[in-house]
Order: sequence, then C-alpha cells, then structure tokens
Amino acid sequence: MSNFVLKAGLDLPIAGGAVGSEVQALGTPTHVAVTPPDYPGFKMRLAVKEGDAVQAGSPLGHAKIRPDMKFVSPAAGKVVEIRRGLRRSIQAVVVEVAAGESVNHGALDNSAIASLGAEGVRERLLSGGAWLMMRSKPLARIADPEHTPKAILVAASETGPNCADPNVLLAGREEDLSAGFAALGQLAPTVHLTHGASGMPAALSGITGVQTHRFSGPHPSGDPEVQINFICPPGNEQRVWFCRAIDVADMGALLRTGVMPTTSRIAVVGEVGSPQYVEATNGSPIADLLQAGGGAGENVRIVGGSVLTGRTLDADGFYASGGHTLSVLREGGEREFMGWLAPGGNKFSNHRFFLSSFLPKKKMNMTTDTFGGPRALIPVGSYNRVVPSDIEPNFLMKAILCEDIEEMLALGLLEMSREEAALCTVVCPSKINYSQILEQGWLQFEKETA
Repeated sequence: MSNFVLKAGLDLPIAGGAVGSEVQALGTPTHVAVTPPDYPGFKMRLAVKEGDAVQAGSPLGHAKIRPDMKFVSPAAGKVVEIRRGLRRSIQAVVVEVAAGESVNHGALDNSAIASLGAEGVRERLLSGGAWLMMRSKPLARIADPEHTPKAILVAASETGPNCADPNVLLAGREEDLSAGFAALGQLAPTVHLTHGASGMPAALSGITGVQTHRFSGPHPSGDPEVQINFICPPGNEQRVWFCRAIDVADMGALLRTGVMPTTSRIAVVGEVGSPQYVEATNGSPIADLLQAGGGAGENVRIVGGSVLTGRTLDADGFYASGGHTLSVLREGGEREFMGWLAPGGNKFSNHRFFLSSFLPKKKMNMTTDTFGGPRALIPVGSYNRVVPSDIEPNFLMKAILCEDIEEMLALGLLEMSREEAALCTVVCPSKINYSQILEQGWLQFEKETA
C-alpha cells in the first residue's frame, strides 16, 4: 500500500454537516425524474413520449452520439412531463410513480460475474443504465466503452465540504461491492482503491485483487481526479477511468440481482433545519428531501453534489445527480455594517484577513457572496496553495484565455481537476471563475481533437 500526504489544498469550514450514521428512510414519492444535465458531455434523445407507461429500469432515452448509453427510469409509472430548456434541450423526464415491475436483466452468481469478460461486463452495465456512473480522465466525461483504460481508480474517501461519509453510504453493501470489483477487474489491467486518513471503510475490508492507496491532507485529497495524478497519470491517448465506491456497489447490485438499484442514501446538509442522511428513491423531488432535512429558508441556493462543483437545482426540481449530497447555501448580497472593516469573526478568508483565521476549527454559515466583482489578476500565489497537482494554475489560465492549445497541454490542461479549479475560484482575490475557464479549455481541446 502506498501512502500519499498532500500539503496543498483547503478544507472549507462550512457549518451544517450531517452528524452520525443514522439514515432516515423516506416513503415512495408521487413523481420522480431523470435529469440529463447531470451527465456532462452528452445530450439525451428521447425513447418515450408523454403518456407512455414505463417500468423501473426501462430506458427513457439515450445519449445522442452513443445509443447504447441509456438513461433509465428510477421507478415504474407513466411519463407525464418532458421539461425542456434553451434550444429545447431536455432538462428532465418526469414519471408519475405507480405500482409496477422492474426490468430484470438476469441475476448472476459470483462465478458467473467472474467469467463475464470485458465485453459481457460492458453489455450488462450499458443495458442496465449503470455505465453512466463511470468517468474518464482526462476531461472527467463519461467513459467511452469502446476504449480500454490504462487503469480504473475507485475512491472510497471524501474530503469535500459536508459531503456524504462513505462509511454511511457503503454500510451493508459488502456483497454488492464484491460483485462490482469482480466486474471492474475485467475492464482494466489494474484497479486502484483509495481511502482516506481514517482508514478503509469497513464494507471494503474484504475486497481483494486491487492495489490500495492512502491519501491524507486537506481537500481535494479525496478527489479521484487528483488521486489519479499521483497514482497513474493519464495522457492525451491514454485514459484512466474512475468512480466512487458507492457507484461500484450499485454496479455490483445490478450484476448480482439483475435489477438496477432504485434508491440512494443522500446527505441533506447546509442551511436546513436538521442536517441528516436520508434514503430516497432516485430522482425524488427536491422538496421531499428538504422537508426530511427540516426544511430550508428563503433566499437559498440548492446544490446537487459538492458545493464546489455541484449543479444548482431548482426547488421544484428533482435530485438525480448521483452525488449523494444535497447542499443548501444562503444567497449573499446583503449590505453589512462596516463591510470589510469589520473584524470578521464569522467570515472565512484563506488570506487571514479576518479574526476567524485565529479560530481554524470554527464552522461558519457561508453564503454564495463573492464580496466583489472581477478585477485585474495579481499573482500572489493563492492558487498554488490549494492545487496539490504539479501544475502552475496562473500560467495555465492565461494559456486557456489566449486559446493556445499547445501551451495549455504543456501546462497541465489534462491533469487539472474540477475540484482544484473550484478551489482556485474560492481563494482568487481577483474574483475570477477558474472553473468556467477550465471548462473553456476542455471544450477547445475536444473540438480540436475530435
């Protein structure tokens, strides 16, 4: 086992994390939905229309450029609404839940799973809708099943602010995890399993046939994209696939039982009455999850996944991102007495501008306020303190803005992760959105290499 200690990074002290390991089971919702925007790089082509009856696990649509990548229904019922956004892009396919059966792809025992082969595993995961959980680096897009990766990395650690604890998510999933890792071992020559400073989650203690690695340090030490840079760096023509351990459990459940799991454990955290873990049907309404968490006030922003890289959700929308964390942040913008002249005992700054810097363990009710607008970039080393990968963020950003693709690649365009870019945005004294700039560079790379 290798041991990596990352010095650079930043743990955001956001209040409102879920405490304990108790999970509240929610009832079956009246409506559920599949939300294509949660899957970057793909647009959905419908396989159903309003009024169609569907089973749990039956396809609602597929990726336009990859018909074998299916978006499956999380529950049986009737398609009642297809929500569209700009340019008629599909934002959600809403299903009214009713009694019904699930699509069964056939249960497999351990020996049958071990003998599937790479092609058999691909076919099973694609037909069941579980392939969408697999990502590929570089670019963090959904993995292309026609490629053979250099390796697969599975992260069993989480260091993001208030993100769900893997120990809670994986509890009781030992058989599913065993089946999932047996399948992954047939897709790549090497499978890496990483864990945090507190050790391997108990549910993974019996996993064999993998290379284990320990990562400690501030966030993003638990981010699989960052971990790949230290264990098995990919290249332009060489890819590494990655996912979370809970995704492997769901893949294993599909193979072991023949039925795609329809529920997930989710941490409802942040500006809610009672932050906690809930178990809910996939694609449940946001309102149901917030109610289970004690409700949220007005003027808040709801984020599916990490507050750093998650997607902003509407209060009347559905949670289907697979991030297992629903974060609620208060919107900023209020005028404050004395402004930046105040001592700031309840304000966070990575530059030790406020009194709170003397209280490093204090949790704070952070808002979405940026406290100012974009301004001239002054390189004071802020980015380098939060980026553990061997990258010069200042120069990479300038290369992206200049659209110099060769310089971008040389400076680490394919190595930088979304979490690292988000941390650069948080600490940037010039209020520059590094995440948008990185995505701009990725899009240019995709166009020029297509």
